[in-house]
Amino acid sequence: MRMLVIGGSGFLGSRLVETLDRNCQSTYYKKQVFPKQIQLDLGDARSIRKCLSKTKPEVIIHCGGLTNTDYCEENQDLATMVNVSGTQGLVNRFDGKVIYFSTDYVFDGESAPYDENSRPNPTNHYGKTKLAAEKVVLANPQNLVVRVSGLYGVNRNNNRFLDRLRDNRVVTASQEYVSTPTYIEDVARAIPEFMCMSGILHFSGEQSFSRYAFIKLAVESLGLATEIIDQENNMIARRPKNSSLVSVYRLRKTPIDEAFKEIKRKI
Repeated sequence: MRMLVIGGSGFLGSRLVETLDRNCQSTYYKKQVFPKQIQLDLGDARSIRKCLSKTKPEVIIHCGGLTNTDYCEENQDLATMVNVSGTQGLVNRFDGKVIYFSTDYVFDGESAPYDENSRPNPTNHYGKTKLAAEKVVLANPQNLVVRVSGLYGVNRNNNRFLDRLRDNRVVTASQEYVSTPTYIEDVARAIPEFMCMSGILHFSGEQSFSRYAFIKLAVESLGLATEIIDQENNMIARRPKNSSLVSVYRLRKTPIDEAFKEIKRKI
């Protein structure tokens, strides 16, 4: 089956490309990380047409778009064009299955935990664009929206999670915000199951952590010397205080202590 990973140079997308079969193709926007990757600008309809014509996918795994919450807040028109119009452009020109990765930021954080039947109410523009894109994707009943939260793991092609911890002597994190971090290896392992699903799926870890508690656990589990400082919110966009996800489905998840053991073996 011909699969196309949109956003194949990102943290999640590049890990998925590595784990999928040789019929998988992928796109990048600025940084190419795999040979024969195809450049795609989701804000350009001609770029979308060219990409789909060249790759002729049967399944699209969509991890692309603008994901920096504060950048989206400050550049709302661009964020809407890329995240919403870009997704619309893809589904308008494609009639196969789309697996679209979304976010816990579609919720306002006032009544966690949230399952697939909970009512979204995003508090920032990034969350609003992701919710709008979800609706575009779900217009086709065969498609699947996968909401994830706080992705972590090790990835030799885009190692942003570990790089932040290892490259800085001091890392700031807040005890104010709580979520259920998602291990990227669990996502990669679950792709065959996602292929058989449709609608909305919440796919995250089973435990809720404040950002501070999660980073502290990561540093201690991996034996790093990084200092963690509790810092209150000084960000531009409003974040949900508690965006913890739960699911009505029972898919395999790696316990967080086992996940960090796997990560430590790889670094």
